[in-house]
Amino acid sequence: GGNGGNGQGGTSRMLAEGAGASLTALETNFITGGTGGNGGAGDLSFGSFPTIAPDGGNGGNGQGGTIEVAANEGATVTLGLVAGDSVVLGSVGRGGIGGAGSGSIFGAGNQAGNGGNGGGGTGGTVRLIATGGTISSNGESIDITANGVSGEAGIGGAGQGGGANGANGGFSGTAGGRVVIETAGGASGPGQIDLGVTNIAANGDIAGRIEIRA
Repeated sequence: GGNGGNGQGGTSRMLAEGAGASLTALETNFITGGTGGNGGAGDLSFGSFPTIAPDGGNGGNGQGGTIEVAANEGATVTLGLVAGDSVVLGSVGRGGIGGAGSGSIFGAGNQAGNGGNGGGGTGGTVRLIATGGTISSNGESIDITANGVSGEAGIGGAGQGGGANGANGGFSGTAGGRVVIETAGGASGPGQIDLGVTNIAANGDIAGRIEIRA
């Protein structure tokens, strides 16, 4: 089977600039994930009798994109306004699923195809930056995710009539992304970020990076 293509998340940006400027996003849900394509299943063409059947294709890699929320020089950004709003900022990279291996032809000594590997995943970047401005979630909880997630491994094909089974595919590596929450002073005064209960994840086989600084 053919390999799945790679997937890349895009960019979502919310910026308020200058004194008196304000932006409010109700039920905030910014998602810039990237997902790799699934590998194709191995298959025997009509009338073909190979002793080793085709393998499944590998899943493609997924790369998360970028989310940025910024308030500069006296501006205000509010994420969520009504009680019970959800605030979700997600940039997950998820690998595609490996394709299944083909079953073997009948007969001892024939080999079924192996499953394809699940694609790798790399988390993206989420940034909340207040430079002389204010970012607030209005007391609402906020969930920030920049994980890297591997695609599922493909299943090996079945040996037919005494043939050998194919092996299952493996898992590709993953890496967490980067989350930055930063305040800095500007000409208008200090920057402020005021969030409710906040959950942050940047998980992967290689851990991501979470930076909170002022």
